[in-house]
Amino acid sequence: MLPAEHCIAALEARDADAVSALESACFLTGFNPEQYRRILQTPPKGKEAPFLGLGLFAPGRILSAYVLVGLLRAAREAEVYNLAVHESFRRRGFGAALLAGALRALAAQRIERVFLEVREGNRPALALYASQGFEPCGRRRGYYADTDEDALVLCLYSARDRVGQRYDTHADTLS
Repeated sequence: MLPAEHCIAALEARDADAVSALESACFLTGFNPEQYRRILQTPPKGKEAPFLGLGLFAPGRILSAYVLVGLLRAAREAEVYNLAVHESFRRRGFGAALLAGALRALAAQRIERVFLEVREGNRPALALYASQGFEPCGRRRGYYADTDEDALVLCLYSARDRVGQRYDTHADTLS
């Protein structure tokens, strides 16, 4: 449950500095503010945005967390590029709320498959993604250059039919 003073809203180009700063606080590598400004700019009239970005904002548009998703609409696929939560807001359900919001937005856009990579040793992130129905579907050996750690590739299939549901791989049913 989000605090009443927080809201989830679309990221905009004006949020680029805050997104870059939060990313730098959470990850070893990332984009600079100018790169985020380009990613988050409003597409030309008649064009669809290639990214979905959502932020969790405190009053004054102070960014507490964000999720950035790349869209491949023709393939009905998406890839979660980053989900970052400021350390003072971790383990309070904010990441789950943002991810659920992104999955609802993707379902509304008829996206059927969502992918992401996560450090093999990042147990909190793995638990978060599993709670939203993501399942392991691959591995990228030595993906993270800083530690040579493997990345697990996680997939959520038929996202529009399974948002907020868990998939039981043994029974091959939704629960």
